[in-house]
Amino acid sequence: MTDQMIALSRRCEESARAAAACGREVARFGPFEALIDLGTDLIWLNYAVPVEPVDDLPAAMAALEQLKAHFRSRGRRPRFEFNAAPWPELPALLESAGLTLQERQPMMVCRLADLRHPAIPGVTARLLDAGSPDADFLAIWHIQAESFGEFGSAPDAGRLLRQRARLRAGASLMALAALNGVLAGAGELLPDGTDVAELVGVATRAECRRRGVASALSAALTDAFFSRGGHVAWLSAADAGAQAAYARVGYVPLDERVNYSMGDV
Repeated sequence: MTDQMIALSRRCEESARAAAACGREVARFGPFEALIDLGTDLIWLNYAVPVEPVDDLPAAMAALEQLKAHFRSRGRRPRFEFNAAPWPELPALLESAGLTLQERQPMMVCRLADLRHPAIPGVTARLLDAGSPDADFLAIWHIQAESFGEFGSAPDAGRLLRQRARLRAGASLMALAALNGVLAGAGELLPDGTDVAELVGVATRAECRRRGVASALSAALTDAFFSRGGHVAWLSAADAGAQAAYARVGYVPLDERVNYSMGDV
């Protein structure tokens, strides 16, 4: 991987950190940062990230122990998310501290010039805005919960207000997709306030899969971000099928997104 590609991977990773820090408790431990969602203990919403190179190994190991204690004090499982190329020595360090590899997924990017809009018969996608009805936000939650198997409790009034505020502020883009008029998928894109954003939570109902729903959602959300001045969108693909759906609209592999965690709280 070239230095330019590593720099882009690091830039995307920093975008995710900046977006995740909004609304989370942020705590620094040496070269690491913990991002805790105090509203839910869902594992993928609570994690740590590297923020600078490890120059002092004993100090980094001590920081890891402090970070693990911090997660446990919040009732959360210690967990890391990061892109592989910028941090080649981090996996060995985490494993020596007792964390294990949870998953390694393709990390893909789409630049403004590469976005495609394939014709997908029967599929339409529409963006939500701050004035969208509660039913739209609840539909997104239900589709994602069904697809991912776990998504916490349904949004309450306070969470709906926060979601509307994020849409109004441009901190989130959310979309629903329909297949032949029936709700079929949902997704979200998280801008970092500059020109980079992460595409997350793209979910399709089981009976609607392999019909282009994920591709339509990805294209609609990415296009909306680019129309607002964005230049690079990125994501981590769960499997080969997801990777193909994203490639259809212009996403290409760049790196790997790596997750490490401990088996207890």
